[in-house]
Amino acid sequence: MRTMDPSNIYQNRDIATWTNIFTLSAESGGDEDAWSDLGRTAQILDNLIAEGKARPMIVVMPNGVYFNEAAIAAVFAARPKLWWIGVGKSDGVRVSSLALKDYCDAHGYPVTYYESDGGHIWRNWRIYLTVFAQKLFR
Repeated sequence: MRTMDPSNIYQNRDIATWTNIFTLSAESGGDEDAWSDLGRTAQILDNLIAEGKARPMIVVMPNGVYFNEAAIAAVFAARPKLWWIGVGKSDGVRVSSLALKDYCDAHGYPVTYYESDGGHIWRNWRIYLTVFAQKLFR
């Protein structure tokens, strides 16, 4: 019997179908509550949806410890229509983010690269969610 990895779910009250779903991970070290508690996912998305800037959606926020390379490989295999990378100019993962962008470019994945001031902090990640959510399901 398979058990489901720990996850937190955001569901906008206006969602009518299960078609607008995306996974939002805090990567390794972040638990399933990180985006809800520190990222303010519900507040950001509820406001964007109410303003007509984003479409109603369901967001699955898995425990970052369990969301690993196999999960990322599955995403690449699915060939999503939108790849979006956000990183701070002084972020310790900037180099690997640029490498991922180069990989996407080289393999024909349409990618948008967004670079902001600052580092690997929740303030930046909330900005990234605000920008990225407006591009989803269009």
